[in-house]
Amino acid sequence: MHPPLHRAFLKLIRLPALVVTLVLLGATVTLTGCDTSGEGTVPAGEVGVEEGAVDEAAETPSEAVTGPADPGARALSEGVWLLTHLSGEAIGLPRDWPDWPFLAWDPREAAATGSGGCNRFGAIGFVDNGRFAVQGIAATRRFCEGAMEVEEEFFAALSEGGRLLLDGDELLLVTVDTDTGEEGPELARFVRGGEAG
Repeated sequence: MHPPLHRAFLKLIRLPALVVTLVLLGATVTLTGCDTSGEGTVPAGEVGVEEGAVDEAAETPSEAVTGPADPGARALSEGVWLLTHLSGEAIGLPRDWPDWPFLAWDPREAAATGSGGCNRFGAIGFVDNGRFAVQGIAATRRFCEGAMEVEEEFFAALSEGGRLLLDGDELLLVTVDTDTGEEGPELARFVRGGEAG
């Protein structure tokens, strides 16, 4: 046996049996998927599709590529939005508050992120029939004197969801009747805070 191979073999047999088994099993699984005959393989740069087969996973909704068509949803997806009002009233935080409540949304990942004014959060965010909805808000668990009421109301407004309306540099989240499509009271109001990402 060649000396380097002999040394490698000696090292291998010193390993615990479970590790050797896993290494051999991994090599077997890797080789099992190989087609050594060359039949059924597709040259690099070509895509093999069976006749009549439709790859539904490859179909990408146009909104995932171009972004949301609705002006309010598109604006939300293009930047960070700072919360200024809840239920039509200015939020009660000092101007120099260190972690101002904000919202950002990535439609490609269906991810809503931001801060409630104390705790950072992440959630699932999507638009369904013109209604922006946030589900499964997961937030850090800090306590901030004077900010918890604002944060709770903000999270409740996001969870209720509604229509996004762009008005200049302001973005409004208003309730919407799911049966009639009629807009209702304002849940939250935001101002542009910067570019996303």
